[in-house]
Amino acid sequence: PQWSIESELKSQTALEKVFYFYKYDSLIHKLIIKYKYGFAFELSGIIAELILNSNEYNQICDRFDVITYAPSSKQRLNWRGFNHTKRIAEQIATSLNIPYCETIVKVRNTKAQIELKREKRLENLTNSIVIQENLPIDLSNKNILIIDDILTTGATLEECALAIKLKYPDCKVFGMCLARGEG
Repeated sequence: PQWSIESELKSQTALEKVFYFYKYDSLIHKLIIKYKYGFAFELSGIIAELILNSNEYNQICDRFDVITYAPSSKQRLNWRGFNHTKRIAEQIATSLNIPYCETIVKVRNTKAQIELKREKRLENLTNSIVIQENLPIDLSNKNILIIDDILTTGATLEECALAIKLKYPDCKVFGMCLARGEG
């Protein structure tokens, strides 16, 4: 299966490469919907294991220095009660013994990407994510992996990467998602 979309990213991107491991089919859809909207935070372990146990993941897992995640807004976090991508990122980082760091934060509430068409998704997140102040890890010259759940347009990962590279232009930023949806 295809698991990298670097050829599909726009030519001017802050991302080195984006990896995904499954198509966003009905089974993955049900899993993600139950996890995010059914408040089933215990499913984060299953999602992390699906990524970690894929054959393709073993080919790339040693190239990252730091793992982080695509942040949720405070409003979405209060509604859901947990950050779905943070839980997955923490579990992957722990399993691989790679440093985990909360590097970016969402500073304004945006519409849920699932509610928007492609063009609006690309605009929706602009300037909504910034780098955290006083990071415990220097990200200079590091390979940083951002974990998200579903890849559609790549807008979320791109906005995250832009925020990181604004402060650390010499780092390399990669994205990783469980599955690829149509976007």
